Amino acid sequence: MKLSTIMYALGFLSIAVSATNMLSGKRRTGEEGEHNALFIGEWPPTFFILGKVLEDRERALQRASSTSTSTSATGLTAPEDLAVSVTSALGDQSATR
Repeated sequence: MKLSTIMYALGFLSIAVSATNMLSGKRRTGEEGEHNALFIGEWPPTFFILGKVLEDRERALQRASSTSTSTSATGLTAPEDLAVSVTSALGDQSATR
């Protein structure tokens, strides 16, 4: 299982736990349950952001390992190769002047 999937699952799980604590906290313990629910309610954005970052990294690693050349499936060059070619082209133009 991918780490990004685990982070997304933890985000949704923390939403469910927070809602459960809020509903049960109002009946049983009063303010303590509500404070606990609010505390846990702060976690989902963190888990979702971490999940997105990890998903982007997983896709980048997958893309890098699937392409043996600098040309992707669309026929475009990778950004790093493009930057090198632009730099070398600019260097060639300045040498001819």
